[in-house]
Amino acid sequence: MKLQSSKGDFITSMLKDCYNNLNWLAAIMNITGDSALLVTNIFPQLPYFWAVFLTQDKYLAMTNLFHRLAEIEAHQPYLLNNEVKRGTRCLAQCVLIDDEEGTWNRCWVVDMVSDFAIVFFMDYGMTANVPISSLRQLNSDTFWLTPPLAQPFMLKEGCCSIDLVRSIIKGKTNGFCSNEKLFPIPNSQHELWWTVPKVDGAISTFVKQTTIPVEDSSSLKEPMDKKLENMLRKMF
Repeated sequence: MKLQSSKGDFITSMLKDCYNNLNWLAAIMNITGDSALLVTNIFPQLPYFWAVFLTQDKYLAMTNLFHRLAEIEAHQPYLLNNEVKRGTRCLAQCVLIDDEEGTWNRCWVVDMVSDFAIVFFMDYGMTANVPISSLRQLNSDTFWLTPPLAQPFMLKEGCCSIDLVRSIIKGKTNGFCSNEKLFPIPNSQHELWWTVPKVDGAISTFVKQTTIPVEDSSSLKEPMDKKLENMLRKMF
């Protein structure tokens, strides 16, 4: 899967900030042959998923890392709001399946929205929105010597379901998938992606807060909004 250079540069920069050494990237792109994968995250109704490639070395690295994190997490201080920025290395609670208690795992901050941080759990291949006040410090390089445990995969046939999470699947891995080009969007599809469809006003009135463009958009406005709009027009 190829990405736009701008996105690829951002991801590479984040990885360098977290791990300093990126020599492990070449190794994970050349995995081929019979494989056993521990699925950690899936994209429903799509063939894409994240998994840990199960080898003896990877298993030892995983158990050692999680054991050390469990030992220190209660002693790690919480981050202050002004300490959190894009690329911050930290600890946050990761929930793989709803209704289960989260476990503390290493992550980095992708972005912030108000009092929440969007974090990426690189050992599970998943993102989450968590309160900034819930993030703990984890900036010691000793916890970042282990490369990300999870990596993206794609099913050759079929789509993923939530039942795959935490299961082990076996099969043949064909190596890095370079035959699917998603970015940039082909010129022939630009109009499809960037032209906003119009919706009949009668349908849109069911949702008063909608931002879907309709021919008679005034029908979606609340009476108070109309009064404010008229006042502003008179003033300016």
